Amino acid sequence: MRTTLVGAFATLAVSLAVSSSEAFPPAPPNDPLYAPAAGCPPPLLPTPACASPTGQWNLLSYWPNNPPNPGHASGISADLAWDVTVGRPDVTVVVLDSGVNYDHEDLRNKIWLNRGELPIPAPLGGCPGAPVADPHDCNGDGVFNVRDYLGDPSVLDSNGSGALDRGDLRVFEDGADDDANGFVDDLSGIDARDTDGDEFRTNGEGHGTGRNGFIAAETNNGLGLAGICPRCTLANVRVEGSFVPRTETVGIGAIWAADSGHEVINMALGATSASTMTRAAFDYATRHNVLALNATANEFSFHQNFQTVFDDVMAIGAVVPDLEANVTTYLRKGNFSNYGAHIDVVAPSDAPTTSGGTGYGDSSGTSVGRSLTVNLDRARKDRTGRCRGRGPLTSALIRTDAQDGSKSAAVMRFSGPRSPDDSIARRSQ
Repeated sequence: MRTTLVGAFATLAVSLAVSSSEAFPPAPPNDPLYAPAAGCPPPLLPTPACASPTGQWNLLSYWPNNPPNPGHASGISADLAWDVTVGRPDVTVVVLDSGVNYDHEDLRNKIWLNRGELPIPAPLGGCPGAPVADPHDCNGDGVFNVRDYLGDPSVLDSNGSGALDRGDLRVFEDGADDDANGFVDDLSGIDARDTDGDEFRTNGEGHGTGRNGFIAAETNNGLGLAGICPRCTLANVRVEGSFVPRTETVGIGAIWAADSGHEVINMALGATSASTMTRAAFDYATRHNVLALNATANEFSFHQNFQTVFDDVMAIGAVVPDLEANVTTYLRKGNFSNYGAHIDVVAPSDAPTTSGGTGYGDSSGTSVGRSLTVNLDRARKDRTGRCRGRGPLTSALIRTDAQDGSKSAAVMRFSGPRSPDDSIARRSQ
């Protein structure tokens, strides 16, 4: 089985190497769940509480108490990748899952908004900072999100959250398909299960919200956790209220993502069948340069789930730290992860993320690894958009690189430092 490990994690040793007055990056983000637990890093001796990784270890390149073997990494080395890119708001990851709490404090400002369905913001003072090419970006910060409606008298804090969020934009639902894309009121996503334009989680299921947090929770905002792609935006398609969706809802979600111009589809689904329509939908997405990824599922089995086995979908497995005593390896196969030659990439599992309500919690499973792997595509496209010697960088090339185990630029960026000194040096440059 040819499997590429998507890299390693940074550690408090890194944060000790940079001044607290520095901005992110190169300084570590100030999100409280990011840093390892106090008292664990050297020179203090390990304690039972430090036997397993703490903080967002899955993002770190080097966890100091239990360092990885030379040349390996603890996690995906997002701390090193951030020195190269923190993403772009025009790169949107579409999460096909159980819906999302798009009003969550760590997600509300990361939700992609559909200019074709929403009016130009109209605050009382006007939008003097808005660029001529994008009048929706009222505050001129380079991204169109709910913050641009601050001061617009038609948008109020209707849910009493103390801030504007996606739920407050329901005032613009007019029952019409304003952008003529075949979906009514898709302000920020769709509900393919209930066939409407509101992807909010309706049955209390928090899985989709958690995947959003892993991918692009608002970073360096002093709240919760850091997202892997700090500047990327998030769109959602609610395909079902569980992990076993109807196959046609998944296909609809893939088509919507491609037609909306998005670049990445993130899934943790296991359909029991695969219709011709669904297969065609992912072929359609590939032809529109959309990279689709699906978790292999958590049945500790060799069997293959749809859509994981489609040629147009990357299959993502999970690895975990060895937690029987002090960590001796970060490459232990998760005792839940499905396995087999159809797996393209493995990535770390067991880490904190956003919960379906208003808080945070730990999450485990191949869907965690899949959420981390999404950023392979994002990181590569951020760099140049091209593949050296092979013309434009397409999703098909990215998928081939991963399957071949090639050391692409992104994979090398996400591979960890060889020592604590390397990590510190890289972050101090």
